[in-house]
Amino acid sequence: IDNNQAMFETEDTSLITRLIEGNFPDYKAIIPKDIDTEITVNRGELINAIKLASAFANRTNDIKLKTKDKKILEIYSSDSAVGENTYLIPAKISGVASEAVFNWKFLLDGVRAGSTKETLLGMSGDEHPTLIKDPGDNSYFYILMPIKSA
Repeated sequence: IDNNQAMFETEDTSLITRLIEGNFPDYKAIIPKDIDTEITVNRGELINAIKLASAFANRTNDIKLKTKDKKILEIYSSDSAVGENTYLIPAKISGVASEAVFNWKFLLDGVRAGSTKETLLGMSGDEHPTLIKDPGDNSYFYILMPIKSA
C-alpha cells in the first residue's frame, strides 16, 4: 500500500490499483428529477422483446419504444435489408404518451441488471434521459439517453 496505489496478490494473480487525481463528475445532475411517463413491465418479456427487435435493428442498433393506450408498450425496429418488427407487451403506464429511440444493446444492459420480476422505465420524451430501475427499490438505477431521431 502506498499513498495513491495498492497491490493485491495471490499465488497466481496480481492486481494493482491506482488513485486517479481529479474530481468525480457530478452524476446527480443527469438523474431525471421529473418523469412524464412511468412504464412498469415484466422484465423477462421486455428482455425477449428487445432481443427480437435487435434482429431487425439497422446499423445504428436503434429500436423505438412507444406507449400505446395505458396498457401496451410497443417495441419497433426496422432495417431496409431485413424488414421490420413490432412487438407489443402488456404494461402499466401512467402519465403522458411517450416514445423514444434507444440503442438496443444499452437498453438491454439496463433492463438485465435489475433483480425483480418487473422493471420500471421512467421516460420524459426523446430528448431527456430515461430512468430504468426496479419498482420500489432505489438502491439501483440505470440512466439511458435516447438517440435523436432524424
